[in-house]
Order: sequence, then structure tokens, then C-alpha cells
Amino acid sequence: MLLTAQCMGVAFLAGYLIGAPLVWLVRRGKPLTTTDWLYAPFIGLGAATLLTHQLAYFDIRIVWSAPAIWVAVGLLWLILGLRYGWRTPYRNCPRSVLLATLVVYLIQGLGLVLNGPDRYASRLHTDRFNYICVSQFLIDVPYSTTWEELGQRAYLADGIKLKGDRIGVMALQGFFAVTAGQPASRMFESTLLLGPALVVPALVLFGRALNFTRTQTLLAAMAGGLLPALTTLHTLCFMANVVAIPFYLASSAASCALVIAPSVRRLLLTALLTATTASLYIELVPLLAATAFGAGVFGVLVGRCRWWRVMSVLAALGVLGLAIYPKSNAAQQLDALGRSSSVTPAENPVSWLQGEATFGTVWVYDAWSIEPPVSRRRIVTAIGVALSAVACVGLLRLVCGAIAGRFKPVAEHEPTRCQAGVMSAMVACLAVGPLLLFYDGKHNYQAMKLLLSLAPVWVIALAGAIRPWSEAVSALSRRSWRLGTTLALVGVVFVCGYGTSALTLRLTKNAPVPMSHQQAALDPSLNALKAALRHTGNQDIVLGIGPGMVGNGELSFAARRNRVWLACPQINDRHALGCTSPDPTLRPLPMGRQLVDLTTVPREAFVLTVDSPHAPLLVEGDKRLEVRYGPFLVWRVGPGPYKLIATEFAMRPPELDHPSPTPKTAAR
Repeated sequence: MLLTAQCMGVAFLAGYLIGAPLVWLVRRGKPLTTTDWLYAPFIGLGAATLLTHQLAYFDIRIVWSAPAIWVAVGLLWLILGLRYGWRTPYRNCPRSVLLATLVVYLIQGLGLVLNGPDRYASRLHTDRFNYICVSQFLIDVPYSTTWEELGQRAYLADGIKLKGDRIGVMALQGFFAVTAGQPASRMFESTLLLGPALVVPALVLFGRALNFTRTQTLLAAMAGGLLPALTTLHTLCFMANVVAIPFYLASSAASCALVIAPSVRRLLLTALLTATTASLYIELVPLLAATAFGAGVFGVLVGRCRWWRVMSVLAALGVLGLAIYPKSNAAQQLDALGRSSSVTPAENPVSWLQGEATFGTVWVYDAWSIEPPVSRRRIVTAIGVALSAVACVGLLRLVCGAIAGRFKPVAEHEPTRCQAGVMSAMVACLAVGPLLLFYDGKHNYQAMKLLLSLAPVWVIALAGAIRPWSEAVSALSRRSWRLGTTLALVGVVFVCGYGTSALTLRLTKNAPVPMSHQQAALDPSLNALKAALRHTGNQDIVLGIGPGMVGNGELSFAARRNRVWLACPQINDRHALGCTSPDPTLRPLPMGRQLVDLTTVPREAFVLTVDSPHAPLLVEGDKRLEVRYGPFLVWRVGPGPYKLIATEFAMRPPELDHPSPTPKTAAR
């Protein structure tokens, strides 16, 4: 429990600890406003992400850049505190929003809270291991490290394979890991859960722009953070996508405020949020550009801004955003933009979320994972359809209100009313856009991910539908309506919270769940073996337990302080290391042959096998059984002659078993 609190506490507090003094500095020592506090975690995490991301390209490892950032932040706190007083920045701190954010963080993270970072892996999707490996790669070695320099560090194979892709969120994960003094594997879920948690302050910004009451705004924001739509995404381990969601929402809110009342501070804020969102999930770049342009257009049409001013502001935003975005010589990360428009196959990680199942998944829970009776599925679908219908009414009301405000006399056209009009139009576009742009039968995967990602906007639309429709009613009726609105939103919070808790707990149990390997994460024998490998260092280890993410990937990561050889060339994502012509079911990856070349194993080593007729590796000759963890066997081989015999279950192609002879060969 202490380890869980340490990991989650670092991830949750880091944004505020870094962002608050930066905002305080920009405000020249004046107290932070409520709006400043809402933006503070995004500013703090954005600064940490962009800095570590860019410094990684200069071969500065996160193990060095993270402490430097914290030293700078500590000095900034010290200087500002001594100069302006330690209590100054906290006068307008929205404690209720912070509490709601923490509650969402803990509820969405029930699996992590109950199991701990070493025994919880959600659906154990292969993406999870990719993120962990790239993050640990950025911590342990310079970015320019090549396959030849990799040596026997098998746990970095996926990291070096994907280092040219988008690495912003992995840099942030590595920043948290170094801060907490933990490996990247223990910080994955803590980083991932920031996505739904930070949706709360992002949606509060939406509600304030739409002139919702404080209670309505807080409840709507809390419901948005608890949406099972976000739970489905984070349990699938789409970390870059999930963490970027609140940054995109905050960027949208900042864009609306910028076009209505431009200033240097708002320009810097919006540029920082936009660049951070692109760093975290570059696939959102087209949507970021469309959002900024749409805010400008709506500012002219609804807010009565001048065209020349809006175009100038947007041009400055684009230039500044590009200036602070991390630069790299690798163009591989731009390939991600192509993935956002590519045609996807029928079978994909969210292929079951089609038709009526979508409504229940967004609002109640993913019935496919919960597997309730048919009668309960119908209830879930009915609740989802009803809430979606109310939200559609809210969207129509927001749009009509924005259009009506356009024709009001100029004397009554206040900046707050302008911002509400722009935000109303933005909410409608964000809610309906995914359906209109992508849902054509060819891009269902992208459409569904985008719909689930922007589902929190539907909660804002729902809140807009049930708020009082007229201010010309009596005070008593207005109070009664507000009470009814509050109770209705409390009900929505309960529905979303119940669905999220049920889905998370279902994926936490040691029982078969569709598309989940949580049972592997709870396997006591496997966990005991991992724990033993974590406490072992500077040894030669051969992994012959099995292919894939669990047998090769997670065990090689646990043994990262040792020199590791792999009997099975498949480590993750069906890639076969060191192979040009692997099994037809695998993907060739010619690099990293030294990791799977068993002829280079020293005279003495530890060999891990499994007690099964399907064992990938057999040991003959001088061997001694050191320890047994359930079906997993740890042999000590040498110094006498021994043989490592790869079976058909290792799926080793002939090219690996017939290498050129070398005088240093110790085992075959």
C-alpha cells in the first residue's frame, strides 16, 4: 500500500508542484486566481514533458534531466516564497475541484489501489509493455544508443525499436519514475490514470466558460472524469491517447478564451497546452489545428471578433506552438499522423463496441467485459440511450443559445457572453465531430477511440440540457429547478461512478475476462520469479520460459540488472528478434541477434525453463536445480559441458540454430 501511495502521489502532485510556481512567477508574485489553479497541473506537466522530451533528443537521460528540473522548481519555490510569502498562491485554491480530481483518480484506479503496481496490469495489452520499455530506455541509456550498443539488455529491445515514435508520454512516465525512485513499470498505471483525473479541472474550465453554476460545473466535471468511456480506454492501456485527453480539452478552453480576449499570457498558455498535447499524442495534431481554427471562426461569427485580429492570433499561436514543440532528426513520429486516417481492419481492440453497445459503454459500463445477463444489458443500453438523448437536447440548446446571442444588441454583448457562445459551438462540434468525420465503416477504430476520448464533452451537453431554461421565473422556482438539476447531476455521477467501479473491479479479479491477462499479473509463481529476478544483479541469465510479452518481455524487464539471452526470439508484438525469415505468424526484426544467439552464453549461467511438455528450452549436461517457483525452474549450468536445446515451441527459425562458428562458443 505504501508503494502504491508513493507512485500515485508523485504522479498526482507533480503537476501542481511544478505548475503553481510557474504561474506565480508569470503573475509577478500576485495570488493565483481560481482559473490559474485549474490550469496549473497542465502547465506543470506540460513543462516537464516538453523539457524531458527535447533533452532526450540531446542524449540527456531522464535520470539526469528529472533531478535538474526539480532543483530548478525548488529554487523557484524558495525565491518566490521568501519574496512574496508562502501563503500567497493558495488564497483562491479551488479545494473542491482538487478533492473531486483526487476522488476520480482513486476510483478510476481501484485496480491499482487494491493490487499494487506489481500485481495490476489492467488488460495487459501489448501497448503497456511498449510504453514501459521506451520509458525505461529514456531513463537508462542515451537516445542515440544503437542495437550494437545494446549488448545483452533484452529489456531495452522494444524501447530501441520504438524510440523514433512519439515519446512525449513515455518521457513524462520516465520523469515520474525517476522522481519516485521506481522503475518505469511501476509508474505506468499511475501516469495513465492522470487522463481521467485531469478531465475534472478541464471540464470545470468548460463549465465556467458556459456560465454554469459552481455546483453544476463541479458535478458535471466529476461525472465526466468518471465516465466508463474513459475507463474502457485506460484499461486497454492506450496511455498516450488517455493522458492527452484532458490536455486537449484544456487547450480547447484556452483557445476559446484566447480568441475572445487575446493577451500574451493566454497566447503562451495556449501554445504550451497545444505543444504538450501534440507531444503526448501527435495523432491529435489535425484535431488541434481544427479546434484552434474553429474557435477563431466561432469567435468571429458568435463573439463578433474582428477577422484580422483572429487570424493574427492564430498565426502567432501556430508559430509559437511549433517553436516550443520538441525537435528531432527522426521523421518516424510523423508516421503517426498517417495512422489516424488509415483504413482499419474489422478486428481491432474496440471492435465489439458497435451499434447499441456504444451507448452503454459511454455512460454505464462495457457490458462485453462485465458479461451481465441479457435483461441487464437492455437496462444498461436504455440508460445510455436516455442520457445520450438528453445530451443531444443540451447540444441543440447550446447551439441555439449561441446563435441567439449573436443577434443581441452590442451593449449587452459582454466578453463572458461571447466566450459562452464560442464554447457552446465548440462543445457541439467536439461531440458530433467524431461521428460525422470518421464513422463511415472504414475508420471505425479511429472513430470509436475519438468518440470515447471526447465523451466527457457529452456530460457538459447533458448539464446544459437540465439547467434552468429561463431566468424570468420566480426565485422559488429557480431554486427548485437548480435543486433538481443538482440532484440529476448527482444521479449521473452515481451511474458513471458505479459503472467505472464495476468495470475496474471486474478486470481486477483473478478470473477469465474477455481480452484480459490479469490472471498472469496475479499468478503467484510468476510474481515470485519476477521478485527474485529484481533482486538479482550482474548475472548471466537465459530465459526459456516462453515467447511473448509475459514469458520474454516482463521477465527480461525484471532481470534488467543482468545480462539476458532469449531462447524464444519473439519478445512483443509478434516481432522475432535477430530473424529475417521467422515463422509466418511472426514479424521479422533482423536487429538484436546477440540477444537470441545461445552460442555466446558463458560457461556458467542461470537458465530459466518451465516444467511442461511444451517447454521451449531443454537443458542437458552439467546442471543443478537452484530453485523452483511453481512450474518455473531455475537451473545453474556449468562450468562443465552442457547443451541448451531449443524445442519447436521456441519457434526459432533455422537461421538462429546454425550460426557461424566462433572460438568463444561455450554452449550450443
